[in-house]
Amino acid sequence: MTEFFLTQIYFHTVASMIVVGLCWGLSKTLKIQSQIGFLYLFSLPIKMGFFYYFFPYLFESSLSLSIQQKGFILFPLTFFLFFEVLMVAKILNQKPKADI
Repeated sequence: MTEFFLTQIYFHTVASMIVVGLCWGLSKTLKIQSQIGFLYLFSLPIKMGFFYYFFPYLFESSLSLSIQQKGFILFPLTFFLFFEVLMVAKILNQKPKADI
């Protein structure tokens, strides 16, 4: 189970870095800066789809998980979701710079 936990942490780390990096990169263009929040909201279902693609066995109906195993799944998910929301909120609160 530890190997699965580390694999899941790597997945969430990479996915969060990609989402925050894209939001940060797109915030540098003034035309798209007002839509970054909406783009972030649309990135969440895409991230969940990739999670389902890489970990399909978690969604089997015959699988019964213990409380500890459910915690191993939910803790990284909530931690990185909180991290993403904080970083995107920080990006959205930045003042736009005028192009010279």
